[in-house]
Amino acid sequence: MLKPTELTLVDGRKVQGQLACEMDDRLVLYSPNLGSVASFEKRFVAEYVVLKDKKKVTLNPARPLTAEESHYWGWKGWADAAPEKGPVPAYAKETWAPPKRLLVWAKPGENGDFSKTESWLVYGEPLVADKWWDEQTDVLLPSAPNRYILVSGNHPELPEGGRLDYTVRHIMAERGGVIQCAGGMVFGNEWVHRGGKTNLRFQHTWKGDRNTYARFDFLPVMPLGTSGLDTEFGVWGAKDAKHYRPESEIDIGQYLNVNKEGNASVELLGCFASRDKFTAAKGTTILGPDCQFSNDTRSGFWINHGATLVLLDGAIWGKRVDWVRGTSIEVRGNLQAGLPDRPLTRDATILVSTNDYNGVTTGEKRPDDSGLRLFPKGTMRVHSSDPTKARLVFRCSLSDRVSSVKLIDVSLLGDAVLDGVVFMDLWKGGLRLGDLKQKEAWKHVTFADCQSQKPEELYAVYQKDTPPSGYTENLAMPAVAMPGMNAKEPAVAGDAALDKLRQNLKAAEARCNELYRAFQAVVGDDDKLIQGMTAYGLARVEAHKAKRALWLAFADRLIGAGAAAPPPPKP
Repeated sequence: MLKPTELTLVDGRKVQGQLACEMDDRLVLYSPNLGSVASFEKRFVAEYVVLKDKKKVTLNPARPLTAEESHYWGWKGWADAAPEKGPVPAYAKETWAPPKRLLVWAKPGENGDFSKTESWLVYGEPLVADKWWDEQTDVLLPSAPNRYILVSGNHPELPEGGRLDYTVRHIMAERGGVIQCAGGMVFGNEWVHRGGKTNLRFQHTWKGDRNTYARFDFLPVMPLGTSGLDTEFGVWGAKDAKHYRPESEIDIGQYLNVNKEGNASVELLGCFASRDKFTAAKGTTILGPDCQFSNDTRSGFWINHGATLVLLDGAIWGKRVDWVRGTSIEVRGNLQAGLPDRPLTRDATILVSTNDYNGVTTGEKRPDDSGLRLFPKGTMRVHSSDPTKARLVFRCSLSDRVSSVKLIDVSLLGDAVLDGVVFMDLWKGGLRLGDLKQKEAWKHVTFADCQSQKPEELYAVYQKDTPPSGYTENLAMPAVAMPGMNAKEPAVAGDAALDKLRQNLKAAEARCNELYRAFQAVVGDDDKLIQGMTAYGLARVEAHKAKRALWLAFADRLIGAGAAAPPPPKP
């Protein structure tokens, strides 16, 4: 079925692969290791040679790609290939057998019911109506200039109101291709190109006993973890050349789960979000280089007993919306930064949510919550090539717009061995341990932008139902800290120092607005857009610092004057 083949693209680049089939307007190839499948529109191919018979087929003359073509297609190599430099990821070492069947959507660009067998070109074992996809079935949604949506149709014969879930080995959605379903399980690799989408109403699960990847080629949505900005591009010059979507549209499912067997892993590459929660249930979840992984409104992140989550260079992990209810990250298994064979060479970041211990904003007191909690049987490790420069950074999730002060706490009650960690934005007493002796073995642990500038004041022994001392020592703090980003200032006037802090905040916010308008004006240049979003993110960091300084000063003035704490705002 598969034929080793070499393509020469019109711009002269060579692509090695295995030809699966030829359509009227494109060739469908697997990668050499059969871990990826992609379509190559013939207009971008100069010639190809099936290596077995040496027959060369010429399609187009050589030429450079136009900017619009490069933006539309932008081939950057096989997703399962090893990087040019550095250690080889586990997924790149895997080799795959030919699939039992490969399904290719027959009419790219046209909507349809994907449960109908006649909608697919089937290569391999026949697809029949009473037999659904399985873990040996590969699925490809080929590229198209316009978005097309595949839905599951009506199936009243199925339980749960006709709910249809899909089970696949590899699934690949190229530009324009969208597949919507109730739920899905992926046993192999998943590759969603920019402009494509897999959208599951309920649960999306990565399963199996193989080392796999899930690559989503979206642009970053959280520059430095400061916002939930979400951008999608169409073709330059078309109506959707600059199209900003609501934050929720980046999600790939309501519940994301990793349920791998043994030591098998899935490495997440690109940008990911759930509408609700993420659970590392079994196996290893790796947030690959520069991965951004977030979840939405109602739940936190859970790493279960026996499961491992690893952050690699530049990865950002944390919530992207307001969250002051409950612990945002619960670690009962293993949390790591870097791997022994792939240590950090750049910082990785965990975004920790602010907590409202007294229920000022929610009306529900939760004094025992933590931003992140490592439970007694959990473990935490850092593998760094240089722990003075490549660190695991804990910082406040600045996408949380509820708190004015925006400080966090981290409770490490399990087996934490730290070498190369930065704690930012901590409350005084905000780094809570089961036993202070465990920090004596730590190395290269530093602090930045915390409530206290004295490291010894940031540590505390964990006590149940007791918020950090920086929150409880000043009676004004709960009401001042939690009213929200746009809350009315307490009635403190005639203070030159406060006036200066107000001026600093006004200037920082003006700078944010300027940079926000600047990056929104960028059209058709991904690099400039990312640069603009990052500049805006840095400006937001400075604005949050200015906001925190002003409101901490309010708390000091109120308690210093002997005034009663201001009444909490209505939820």
